[in-house]
Amino acid sequence: MVEYNFIKWREESSLAQLKLLADKKRPDLSHVAQMERIELSTYAELLKEFSQHSSIYWEDMLQLDSYLSEVTVLAERLGLTLNYKLVELLYNNWQQQTMEILNA
Repeated sequence: MVEYNFIKWREESSLAQLKLLADKKRPDLSHVAQMERIELSTYAELLKEFSQHSSIYWEDMLQLDSYLSEVTVLAERLGLTLNYKLVELLYNNWQQQTMEILNA
């Protein structure tokens, strides 16, 4: 069985943060306009089409403990064996880079 996984958000403020990050990370792509024009509607269609999907919430990706918990569930569903020291290193790097982008 194919597993479909989506990143979701609980709060509208999280969507605003995702848009801000997309805009700051790739200003050359006009991400916010693209998200508004097509990406969010396509995302909604995919959620409907693949109703038997798994999700990780953006808010859970912002703290290491909840991120590791969600990654563990996802890895088990996909039958993956992960090196969690490397997962944590990657997370810390992502978190540092994200905070630098937000604070720039």
